[in-house]
Amino acid sequence: MIKREIYLEKIRPFYEQNTLIKIIYGLRRSGKSVILEQIQEEIKAKKKNKIYINFESLEYDFIKTAKDLDKYIKSITNKNEQYYLFLDEVGIITDFEKAINSLRVEKNYSIFITGSNSKMLFSELSTVLSRKICKF
Repeated sequence: MIKREIYLEKIRPFYEQNTLIKIIYGLRRSGKSVILEQIQEEIKAKKKNKIYINFESLEYDFIKTAKDLDKYIKSITNKNEQYYLFLDEVGIITDFEKAINSLRVEKNYSIFITGSNSKMLFSELSTVLSRKICKF
């Protein structure tokens, strides 16, 4: 796998920022998931504190709405610990922005999301995610 150093260099300063939502977006098959994987490898947290969900996987097809996502994440985490959430192709989830905002308010999640559909347009996300985002 080719290390995507140009992109990693830009996002590294924000790894520990819990109040910012880190968004990696672009065309399908452009390498967003690879960058997300490389970020996970660089973060030195315990494995149990890194949560990766690929919404294109049937393993997570029970998560269909923002409420489902919020409930699932909170069921597998502890409020007293720091977590890194990696949500790949989150735009598949209905009203995903609501869950992302809810989790961001909790302040113990550093959130990274990828997406490629029209719901991931930066101009729209900056409004629904309270302007607490970094795009890459």
